[in-house]
Amino acid sequence: MNENKHYAYLLSLLFSVISSTEPTAVPEWVDFNTLYELGKKHDVTNIAYYAIEKLNADIDPALKKKWEGDRNRNFHRNMIQTAEFSALCSAFEQEGVEYMPLKGLAVSELYPSPDCRFMSDLDILVKDARKAGEVAEKLGYTADRVDAFYDDSYRKPPFMHLELHRDLFSIDSSFHDYFQNFFDRAVNTRSSRWDMTPEDFYIYIIAHLYKHYCDSGTGIRSVSDIYLLNKNFLPKLDREKFYAELDVLGIRMFFDEFSAVADKWFGRGDFDEFSAEELYILGSGTYGRTENLVKNRYNQLGEKHYFIKRIFPPLSFMQDIFCPLRKYPVLLPFFYVYRIVRLVSPKYRKKIEYELKVINQKKK
Repeated sequence: MNENKHYAYLLSLLFSVISSTEPTAVPEWVDFNTLYELGKKHDVTNIAYYAIEKLNADIDPALKKKWEGDRNRNFHRNMIQTAEFSALCSAFEQEGVEYMPLKGLAVSELYPSPDCRFMSDLDILVKDARKAGEVAEKLGYTADRVDAFYDDSYRKPPFMHLELHRDLFSIDSSFHDYFQNFFDRAVNTRSSRWDMTPEDFYIYIIAHLYKHYCDSGTGIRSVSDIYLLNKNFLPKLDREKFYAELDVLGIRMFFDEFSAVADKWFGRGDFDEFSAEELYILGSGTYGRTENLVKNRYNQLGEKHYFIKRIFPPLSFMQDIFCPLRKYPVLLPFFYVYRIVRLVSPKYRKKIEYELKVINQKKK
């Protein structure tokens, strides 16, 4: 209960920043250490600091310095990410790499200050991931993961994380076919740059959000994103087309319900009582929780099918991880054996032990 009260006050601070209003006076029961930890869990301390610095409150100077440091680091981070994105786009143009920016920077521009929106990585869809990767390496990026899953991962000090998407969703996702060949639906805005139509851009954001919500959960930042997108972006769309496509994907109800939470928190500033859905969001943190992922899959599949699918995933899932299977699917049994041997190694043992612990707690 005490945590929920602190979440309510944290949300009120975020509301004041997003709505450009004065923050609510500090209640006597507020513990700023708890408030800070909850904010860090959702990567929103940088936004909250804009309200914190307006408060006439007795905050430990060292703790207040942490809040300020988060804001300053994200301001610096946003500047570097913006510059890196511009450099990548220019390099792709020069090398003729066809690319399509995804999410991130476009959403950050809707906030009172772009640095309010913490971005962990840059996501770009490309037609030729290998060529795009070579261009990125010339700019100082180092390959972190290539030819696995549906994107290639590159890193560059001090904190740049670039994801070059070959697909928008994994092969085993129910959304994969809908979002495949998305370049065919996009608009060529520069020599080699493509941009989604406004409707497709928002449909992709909702589908991506739905995936995270159903898998491991999603946090406060996603709610503020949807509020700002609905306020600034939704009125410009062809609503009939947008809603029709959400119906095709089966996520119209999800969008309506998530939007209702967004309007409650950041439109009306209502934090008096949290529903089960709101508590799920608050408990998930920025990127969700492994516990949520295990429980959601267990609930969906049941005990027997859950273990069968975890031990012997479908071919599509295995092809995402082991690229030789894309060309030689007949090798699937051998890669099942290899995967099982790998999973019992010390590197993965703790993860499996934790997963089994969650399942046992769920059964009890």
